[in-house]
Amino acid sequence: GTASEALISKHSAMRVGYYEDEFLGLFCRRKDRKPPLINRGYYARVESINLVTQKFLNCTVGAPRQVLVIGGGYDTTCLKLLKAKTPDVQYFEVDFPALIDKKAYLFMSAPLIRETVLGDSDLPEGMSTAQASSAQQREYGYEMGENFTLLSADLKEADTLLRCLDASRFDFSQPTLLISECVIVYMDKSSVESLCGSLAQRFAKEASPRALWVSYDMFNPHDKFGKVMSHNLREGGIRVPGFTDYPTLISQGQRFTSQGWGTAESIS
Repeated sequence: GTASEALISKHSAMRVGYYEDEFLGLFCRRKDRKPPLINRGYYARVESINLVTQKFLNCTVGAPRQVLVIGGGYDTTCLKLLKAKTPDVQYFEVDFPALIDKKAYLFMSAPLIRETVLGDSDLPEGMSTAQASSAQQREYGYEMGENFTLLSADLKEADTLLRCLDASRFDFSQPTLLISECVIVYMDKSSVESLCGSLAQRFAKEASPRALWVSYDMFNPHDKFGKVMSHNLREGGIRVPGFTDYPTLISQGQRFTSQGWGTAESIS
């Protein structure tokens, strides 16, 4: 799937020295070496998210804040921040239940991750190092220690996501950074509108909503590079509706502002 391919490509860029990430290798079994263009592309992808994340944390220092990774896959952003002991942050990742179950098991199986998320605390309720199944998880996912929550939800079902967030320790009144990295581009337009609109409406219920959403997605399917990418995706049987639903930088921003987000800036 796309989560595994992203993991393999990020690991490839890490192996050739574009950045350091001690967690990637714990998730990645295939050690493929990607072409230089792919490595550079993933370096830009990783560093873009890192840059925005650090700016958000610098702007909110001294107050409780949250990071919510939407369609987290095997992303390691939250783990790296937690390992760095970034203060006053709650971390949340949401993805399909099957992937969240697998990730929870991996968290408990790898000593480095287990120590990072749990420290000296006990295993999460219903979890063991030997087993992590959907029958054992909480209603909304797993609380991995005091600062990390894995949420089980299909992003195409915005109401379910909101119920999971409300049932967990997520706090819509706190400054929140939402991250979606090549995720919503794979969703059909109606699902994207529902997701963006539902989250905007929920944050707007707070007295002083403070939420920033950074979304890293491909665009411009009509230039030479975009046409090659579109062809390769079709050949691989992969649907990417957002590539054509939101083909320009302007439409990328309108994807959010049309659904209740105050302002949007698209850069390339």
